[in-house]
Amino acid sequence: MEPLRADDPRQVGPFRLKCRLGGGGMGQVFLGRSPGGRPVAVKVVRPELAGDAGFRARFTIEVQAAEDVGGFYTAQVVDADSKADPPWLATAYIPGPSLHQAVATHGPLPPTSIGVLGAGLAEGLAVIHGLKLVHRDLKPGNVILAADGPRIIDFGIARALDATSHTVTGAVIGTPAFMSPEQIRSGEVGSASDVFALGAVLVFAATGCGPFGDGQTHAIMYRILNDDPDLTGLPEDLADLVGACLAKTPEKRPGAAALVDRLAAQAGGTTRWLPPTITAVISQLEEDISDPSGGASIPGRVVDPKRQSAFDHALRIAHSINDPEEREHTLWDVAKAIADADPDHAEQHLQRIPSAEVRAVALLALAEELSDTDRAQQLIGHAEQLVVQLLDDGSDIMNEGVIEFLIDQLIGVDPQRALAVLDRVERRVVDLDKPEVRAKALAAEAGREAATAPDRAIRLMGQAVEMARLIPPDPGYAPRLPGTIAEIASIGYAADRGHAERLIDLAEATAFAMKEGERDWALKWIARAVAEVDPARAEQLINKITEGYVRAAAWEGILQTAASTRKDHEPLLDAAERSVAEPAAQEPASVKPDPWWGRRRAQSKVGDDQRNFGPWYLRYIAIGAARCDPSRAETIAARIVEARYRGEAFAEMAREIAEINPLQARWWLNAAYQTALEAEPTQAVPTMGKIAAAGAIVGPSTAQQAAQYITGHADDTDLEPSQLVVAAEDVVAVDPDLAVRLIDLAETRAQQPGKERLDNRDLERVAKTLMAVAIAWANSRPERTGPILRHVLEAALAAQSTEYLSIAETAVPNPQAVERLLQEYRGPGRNHLLCIATAAFAATDAHRAEGFTQEITDDTLRDAALNVLAMLIIKQAMSSAVGPNAKRAT
Repeated sequence: MEPLRADDPRQVGPFRLKCRLGGGGMGQVFLGRSPGGRPVAVKVVRPELAGDAGFRARFTIEVQAAEDVGGFYTAQVVDADSKADPPWLATAYIPGPSLHQAVATHGPLPPTSIGVLGAGLAEGLAVIHGLKLVHRDLKPGNVILAADGPRIIDFGIARALDATSHTVTGAVIGTPAFMSPEQIRSGEVGSASDVFALGAVLVFAATGCGPFGDGQTHAIMYRILNDDPDLTGLPEDLADLVGACLAKTPEKRPGAAALVDRLAAQAGGTTRWLPPTITAVISQLEEDISDPSGGASIPGRVVDPKRQSAFDHALRIAHSINDPEEREHTLWDVAKAIADADPDHAEQHLQRIPSAEVRAVALLALAEELSDTDRAQQLIGHAEQLVVQLLDDGSDIMNEGVIEFLIDQLIGVDPQRALAVLDRVERRVVDLDKPEVRAKALAAEAGREAATAPDRAIRLMGQAVEMARLIPPDPGYAPRLPGTIAEIASIGYAADRGHAERLIDLAEATAFAMKEGERDWALKWIARAVAEVDPARAEQLINKITEGYVRAAAWEGILQTAASTRKDHEPLLDAAERSVAEPAAQEPASVKPDPWWGRRRAQSKVGDDQRNFGPWYLRYIAIGAARCDPSRAETIAARIVEARYRGEAFAEMAREIAEINPLQARWWLNAAYQTALEAEPTQAVPTMGKIAAAGAIVGPSTAQQAAQYITGHADDTDLEPSQLVVAAEDVVAVDPDLAVRLIDLAETRAQQPGKERLDNRDLERVAKTLMAVAIAWANSRPERTGPILRHVLEAALAAQSTEYLSIAETAVPNPQAVERLLQEYRGPGRNHLLCIATAAFAATDAHRAEGFTQEITDDTLRDAALNVLAMLIIKQAMSSAVGPNAKRAT
């Protein structure tokens, strides 16, 4: 639907026009409103036809004929004026896509839909022919798919146009691919011609192509006259019937009335005649016209053609990825990016994605972000229809993650529907062996039934407990299992506290059965899951954690959740401080940490006095309290003995509240800087990096001071190379020159005896940081971009990683500098450089960028580059948007 242009009429007869629906041989079609608010489709005749007296006379006769047919099979004529200037015709507006739109967007219709479609069209034609009338231009664009069956539109228009065809050289009244042989030869059109067109329409509906193919008009006409129709893909019974409709001679074709029963048999008695995807479109159109005050929402849903073209380009690129799994993931990324970038039109965009599974994921992701709960539920319902349709079709390619995502969304909306989908899944070929999903749904349904059917709620919670006992351990991360069980308890706590507490007991027992190193993290996840429903139990669980920093981290998450849900913060803060101050219930476990985490902990303890080390993890409590109680957070942070960690706490607190309270954030940032000055340079430099990172958002001047401190002290400190790399990553947004210097220093020290080497994690950080430098210098120092990009390549190759590509989704270096480097550089890493070139040219020349991807010889890198390119095309389309969505996009 298109908004009205300045030269479009605003009022036709008694009807106020709202937007343009389309156009055709007769003229333009608009959506209008009657004085009483009813929606109508208003067809306004082209000026050159309006000046033809013969057309006006014929138009009057054909309008009367259309009124005689009635509105059960066609769009009911509401009003018309053949004497107006220009003449116009108003019919009832039928919310639904045309058959052409539906097939082009969603693919061919299933066999049962073809049966209902054919029977409905045949029945409509039989009535028309019974009145001694002929449609003359039956085609997919003139068939509307309504919720209760198909409608034939533009009846009578072809004959009205035929009255003036002799004045137009070479004029052909009709659509070539759906014209009968006799219409092509002599222009003779009778009821048998409509039957021929019906056969061609059914082939198009079933296969997406006409029975005589595509191409130039004369080629199609030649095939209609001389070739047999291509009925490949039609069921045998339907092929025989359609073949009879497409007989070359009119006498051999069946009458429309004789076709009704035979086509109805193809429907198999189905009550749902359209696929869910098309039903969803109809529902949206019905929603759009539901406002009798004027339907202002319809023009608001107009899609910018340039934006749609960009989205189509991104989808085409996603489809070009060779690896099936990577292609699917990229399609998901693109679909979700489109939904996020343009939520007002997301459903229209997503209709162009052929994969129902991908559309379902994108609809669910969009629903998750919407504050409009009614629309979110509608989107979830549409996604449910898509998934159910796939299940009913016996699809064996359903990703269990999609089903889980759907059920998780349904649990929050309607847990009974979530259970119904699970039941359907278990009856189909999809293997969803996830007892935790059913347990969550049972607990949610119990919560819904608690007030009206408490006995049933208790039974449901009992079933949830039994399902929870069947949940297998997570081989990737063992502590996740107790947290999942506790989450189920939290969902059903209000329904039956007894069963919920048994689930928490089960979660705790599962945690204590784990290795000592995993136990603390498991207890943390349990505590976070139950904190909202049972804070006292959460405190008990946290106090059983042996490692002080894990206890504090657990409270950080709980306090942040409390801040966002506006719970009573004071008791939680009291409990958090008590928990950190009191000794742990057990002795600290002797656990061999993994290398990078162990290294970080070891560095944090170097030179620390054990007596003063303990309070450092109060920073977690202070950060958690920053939003819910700033004054209390400041008091807690001030208790941290070590200046380094006290400064880090204030910096992280500033970052936490930067958006909601920038004045307080700047105050804390300054406190962080003054505190860091109290520490020795070796300890202060990392803290200054944190201050610079936080200050880039809320306090640029303080961030610059922190960067200057690092500049003056980095050479004199004994920091490890990895610490210097982290500092470089922190300061790059404030001082790119300093970031480069710190990386150079880190790489030099990594070569010194006794110093640690940079591992893959460090090298990835180097690549990302240098990429950010290249972006910052793209316009101001284009001559430096080439050397920096060479450095990026070296780091990425050494790390055997393409992680730096993610930075290219935000901004890209100077394209000319990249192109020069491409001409000069032929060594190892050229594939990586082509990835960068893809990102660099995406904003200015997407087709050229796509050409760079084709030069990449490594399949994995090429697929990664195509993914990035698709996402950048979407970003560029939205960043150039004008209007209410432009701000959202950026």
